[in-house]
Formats: sequence, structure tokens, C-alpha cells
Amino acid sequence: QEKSDTPAMEPLVESTRVQPSTRSQQTSQILAPRLKGHIGFQYYYQDDLDEFNYDYRQPSAVINLRADNLFSSHFKANVRMRVRRNIRASSMNDVTNDDWNNRFYEISLEYSNPETDLKYQLGRISSKRISGIGTFDGGIIEYQVHPAWAIGIFGGTQPDLQNTTPQSDESKAGVYLYHKGKLSEQIQTNGTVAVAGRYK
Repeated sequence: QEKSDTPAMEPLVESTRVQPSTRSQQTSQILAPRLKGHIGFQYYYQDDLDEFNYDYRQPSAVINLRADNLFSSHFKANVRMRVRRNIRASSMNDVTNDDWNNRFYEISLEYSNPETDLKYQLGRISSKRISGIGTFDGGIIEYQVHPAWAIGIFGGTQPDLQNTTPQSDESKAGVYLYHKGKLSEQIQTNGTVAVAGRYK
């Protein structure tokens, strides 16, 4: 029996590492919690030098914040408000008037997933889609029927126009059609047609 001097061939095993897809990388980046916006402070002081000595102080703050990807999902919160305190004093009156004058323009929770056609928003809403409707306390449901077209319904109550406090004696509701198009790479268009009603 003859023996072969040729060494036995070992099976070649090539290990490959699966690289994460670009879409997975984008999804992980999208779902990272993110906070953006601004907070501004102002302090106004008036020192009255006449005989009435009507001094006046007004500290205030403006808050405009948006928190994206809450709970590692496609939820986001919107907050737009102004906080103001008025302090008045006079030598003619021993009582100092101290009152707050706050405005809550938007406090809402929104769900917007680019991979689904359904979007909704709840809370105090001031939507750019239907900016002519104004602010209301309620909800919006929007469905993307086409890449360029979406339909939505909305409804809620009208807050007090002077101090933005909630009230239930006036409501508003309606439907809208939203279009977003592109005339060229540099020019994009969008518009909304809405039908709404106010009820007391």
C-alpha cells in the first residue's frame, strides 16, 4: 500500500461579519431621544420717581421646546408657553399687587412614524397644517393616502382667547386635505384646504 506525500486539504472557512444596514443605522439614530428648542428670560423694571412712586416689575420667561423620540419610539412632545409675573407697588397704597399672566400656546403629544401612513396628535394643539384654525384643546388624526396627499380630521374645544385657560362652552371641528409637492429640486410647495365649524 502506497502512502501519499500530498498533505490533506483543510476545508476553507471564511468568516464574514454582517454589517448593519444603512436603514438600521438610520432607525437607531432616529429613535435616539432628542431635545431641541430655546428658553428665554426677561426682567423689566420701572422705577417711578414722581410723587405717586408707581414702581413696576415684570419677570418673564418664554419656553419653546420639542422632545423627539420619547420612550425610544416615534412619539414627540411640543411645549410653547410664556410665563409672566406682574408686581406693582405705589406709595399711595400699602397693598402690593402681585399677579401672574401666563399663556399656554401648545402642550401636545404627537405620533409621527415615517414608515406608517397614520399620524395623530393630542393635547393643546397649534398645528402648522391648519394654522388658520387657531389653537384648540383636542386631537388631530391624519392619514397619508398618497406620497403627496394626506387627509385629516380634527376636533376639540376653544380655549379662552385672553388668558388661554381651558373652557368647554365653545368647540370646533373639521376636515382638511394637505398637499406637498415639488416643482424642482430647489422649489417645493405645500398647501392645505380645510372646512371647519365653531359651535357654542
